[in-house]
Amino acid sequence: MASPTSRLRVLFLVLLTLSHPVKTAETNVNDCSKFQEFGLPQNADRMLCKRAFLVGYSSKTKTPLWTIERMGRGRIPISRGGESGSFAEDAEIPAGIRSLLADYEGSGYDRGHLAAAGNYVDDPVVLAETYLLSNIAPQVGPGFNRGIWRSLEEAVRNYAQCTNDLLIVTGVYFVEDNIKMKTIGRGRVGVPLGFYKVLFEPSTGRMIAFLAKNELHRRVSFGSLATSVDEVERISGQDFFDRLPAEVTKSPESLSRKIEWGINTQGSGCTIRSN
Repeated sequence: MASPTSRLRVLFLVLLTLSHPVKTAETNVNDCSKFQEFGLPQNADRMLCKRAFLVGYSSKTKTPLWTIERMGRGRIPISRGGESGSFAEDAEIPAGIRSLLADYEGSGYDRGHLAAAGNYVDDPVVLAETYLLSNIAPQVGPGFNRGIWRSLEEAVRNYAQCTNDLLIVTGVYFVEDNIKMKTIGRGRVGVPLGFYKVLFEPSTGRMIAFLAKNELHRRVSFGSLATSVDEVERISGQDFFDRLPAEVTKSPESLSRKIEWGINTQGSGCTIRSN
């Protein structure tokens, strides 16, 4: 039988535990609900919630299929490019279905960001997350990743600076049903046929999309990539912002003419204009 002293010691330890509960490890402290307000693209078999963006990942292609960012006035820095980081494998994805650094070595392709690194140059944690291979897909370098695509990223970033709220969906598409999909590395990482961006401004309901084949683009501006959201949905097999009323998603603003993008400040707002 325990002595009174032992019983008091046990009671003290119980009270101490109740007043100072043991902290358990947090598996994910990020909140990605804001990216899902208007619906999500489909086809991803795994979703990865990062601090400032959401990734829809494919175990088959070992690439992201899409990312969603939500930015606006004062939320991002104005980057002039030249940002740098260290590419790394994403330990959040199980071995066997994640791409490896070795898959890209000697492949002839750049490691192309979906969520742009330049959007987060003022946040070391998020910047590092953009360099995880879960946010990367094989991309033609000269004339695309280091050319027209970078120009498009900069234009989107600049436009986000003068609107209160902008959703940016960036994604890839492959050949139909991934038949004869080109791959790189021993892990057979899928090489996208093309990339796209879909922009949605909730306050106005305005949308615009940009679609580009994964190839060298000579002497063309990113304005030539402008197309309708419907066209990107047709090619990618996705359905964007499916929680919006049909009259919004099919509005004239979603059927963009091929325009040259620029920033035109009018009072407190900005417009997309032709040069």
